[in-house]
Amino acid sequence: MHITAIIPCKNRLAHLKKGLPTVLNQIVPDWIDLDIVVVDYGCTEGTEEYTNQFKDVMCLSVPNKPWNLSAARNAWPRIAVPSEGAYLFLDADNLLSPYFIAENIKKLEDGTFVTGWGAGATGTMLCYARDFHAADGYNELCEGWGMDDIHMYWKFEKLYSMERRTFLPGTIACVPHGDEVRQMFHAENKEVTNARNAELRHWKGLSEKITDITWL
Repeated sequence: MHITAIIPCKNRLAHLKKGLPTVLNQIVPDWIDLDIVVVDYGCTEGTEEYTNQFKDVMCLSVPNKPWNLSAARNAWPRIAVPSEGAYLFLDADNLLSPYFIAENIKKLEDGTFVTGWGAGATGTMLCYARDFHAADGYNELCEGWGMDDIHMYWKFEKLYSMERRTFLPGTIACVPHGDEVRQMFHAENKEVTNARNAELRHWKGLSEKITDITWL
C-alpha cells in the first residue's frame, strides 16, 4: 500500500524539527511504501531549506497566501492523482512512535477512517485517498483555529456513513506548547473562530465549489 504523510507547516519549524524525524524513522512492513510531503505554506523560517536535506521528503511550497489549515492540508491531494493508497494527515508538532504506521494501518478498512481524536492528537487522520477525494477534502471556508478537522470527520460520518476509529494509545503525541502558537496567524481568539466555524452551512474543498450542507 502507498501511504502519503502530509504535514503542513507555517512558521512551526522548531516543532517540525522534532516531529519530522519521527516520521522518517517509521518501521514499516515491505508492503507499505511511504511518501512524506511537507507543505511549506508561506513559512518564513526556512522550512523548504530544512526539508531539502532529506532525500525521502518532498516539499510543496505554497507562497503568498493567508494561513488556512484546511487549504494547506488539501494542497497535495489537489495536485495528486487519486489512488488506492492512503493519506496520513499530520501536524508539524506530532511525535510518532516507530511503529505508528505499521500498527495503525491495521485499523483502516473499507468504510472507516482513523483519527487522533481521543489519542491526544485530534487533528491527525488516516484515510483512503479515494474516500478523501470523493468527500472533496477539508473545508477551506473554515477560518482561524478550530473545527476544520471536526468538519471533515462529520462529513465522513454523516454523509458517507463511515466509521471513525482512533489511533492506538501511546503511538502518537505532540510537542507541548500553548495556544499562542496555534493562534499566531489569527486575530480572533479560538472561542470566536470555533463558534463561527461550527455554524458553517457551506463547504469549499478540492473542487473549489461552494456546496450547501444541511446536517450540521
